[in-house]
Amino acid sequence: MPAAFTSAFAITAVRSDDSGLWAVNAILMAFGTLIGTTILVALLNWRRGPSGHRGRAGLPEP
Repeated sequence: MPAAFTSAFAITAVRSDDSGLWAVNAILMAFGTLIGTTILVALLNWRRGPSGHRGRAGLPEP
């Protein structure tokens, strides 16, 4: 979705902006979305822990 959103923004902006700043904004938006996605995935992986499970494995205690 981030690529589609950035593409839609660029297409809409290029129609209304003659200065060329739409390209700068599209690049900044793409990098911001990429960084945000990277941080979100890192936080979710950190929350899951090293085993990759969300909770207990469901194995009985010995």
